[in-house]
Amino acid sequence: MQQRGKSLNTEGLTLEVAERIGVEVATKEDFDVLEALVKSVRHIAREEVRRTREEHGGQFFLNF
Repeated sequence: MQQRGKSLNTEGLTLEVAERIGVEVATKEDFDVLEALVKSVRHIAREEVRRTREEHGGQFFLNF
C-alpha cells in the first residue's frame, strides 16, 4: 500500500487483503473473520517493514 501512496484503516486493509488473495467477503461473518486475521498479523507486518526500512536506509514505511 505504501507504494501506492495509500494509508488504510483496518476495514480498508481487510478489503484490500481480500482482493489481493482472491477471497470473497460475502457476509458480515466472512468480513469479521478476515478482519481478525488482519489485526493479528498487522504488528508483524509493521515490524518487518521497520526492519526492512532500516536495512535499506529509510526507503520503506507503513502507515496505519
